[in-house]
Amino acid sequence: MNKIIATVVFCLMSTLATAKDYDVIFDGPYIQAGYGFSSSNADIGFAAGGYSETYRGGQTGPNGNVTVGYSHDLPGPWNIAANIFYTFGSKNSGQYTWPSYAYQSTLSNIKGVVVEPGFLIDDNVLSYLKLGYATATQGVTVSDGALSGAGAGSYSGTVRGFLYGLGFKQQLTGNIFAGIELYQIQFSTLSTSAPSTVITQKPSYTYGGFNVGYTF
Repeated sequence: MNKIIATVVFCLMSTLATAKDYDVIFDGPYIQAGYGFSSSNADIGFAAGGYSETYRGGQTGPNGNVTVGYSHDLPGPWNIAANIFYTFGSKNSGQYTWPSYAYQSTLSNIKGVVVEPGFLIDDNVLSYLKLGYATATQGVTVSDGALSGAGAGSYSGTVRGFLYGLGFKQQLTGNIFAGIELYQIQFSTLSTSAPSTVITQKPSYTYGGFNVGYTF
């Protein structure tokens, strides 16, 4: 029996001694900057009196963002990170033009909090999921409000929604990494009131791009 126990202990110690030593570059505070393309869309509804209309519009274009977070190396190939991010710029999320009036919808000030459970594919390659919560400013500009008394002007409010996606990071040097991310945010419906008209907007945001970061 003692020989069996000694053999088991020896095998366990040999396994631990030869276990994969994962790189811990993805451990500690970090900052990253991203640049890619995004698509902003919105379902827009207008109701005034007994009349209503809906349309869906959007725009695809370049976008930049910055992220600050903390990544923690877990036993084995696992990793967990949390961060906050901010997206620069304003996106056209829909427009509608008619001979007597026009609407322009925009999505801006996108920011949020994200948790990223990760798995090390190799010593220096990290794959991860993105799960988070974001807010943004959704606005609409009415030009020549001829829709049953809709007043010309700009109307906006805050929308909130859940973020989900995935990403990969590759170590370049001791502290520098680069990667790619793809995620989507489904925002809540915003209802705003122009004179004699109720305007509802339900935006969504999809992003895909590259990033470069530094782990401290």
